[in-house]
Amino acid sequence: MPFMEGPWMIVYHYILVQIWRSFFLTNPNIGRRLLVWIRIPDLPSKLFNDQFLWSIGTTLGEMLK
Repeated sequence: MPFMEGPWMIVYHYILVQIWRSFFLTNPNIGRRLLVWIRIPDLPSKLFNDQFLWSIGTTLGEMLK
């Protein structure tokens, strides 16, 4: 499916695409979770360890892995 080939970025904003469904509502009060991949370019190899990466990740939100 072509919409699964993302991620897409337009003017530094990620675009989320989903299949159309009847009665689609854009209610901001609905709690949603979003899984994201964080990229840290030019990270020195001495900082590439579980402790550092976990501390960065937990400041951004709930970590999965």
